[in-house]
Amino acid sequence: MPLKPPDRADLRKCRKCQADIFFAESAKQHRPVPMDAIPVKGYRLTWKPNRRDTANGGQYVCDLIDVFTTHFVTCPEAASFRKTK
Repeated sequence: MPLKPPDRADLRKCRKCQADIFFAESAKQHRPVPMDAIPVKGYRLTWKPNRRDTANGGQYVCDLIDVFTTHFVTCPEAASFRKTK
């Protein structure tokens, strides 16, 4: 099932490049992460075990799927958001 972009009401504009973004919560730190509003193609790698007796017991299978990318990867001004230590 293809991903759909978030509702227009959930979209914001990037302060630097004005691209459409939305915020998702990070799984580990539960902090907001800016995400690009339009999904791109990406790969999902999964391990499929074999029932047959083989040397490695299975194989990796690669599926092409729609994924949302963090805006920090695509924003031309991403470095300006980084905090200095």
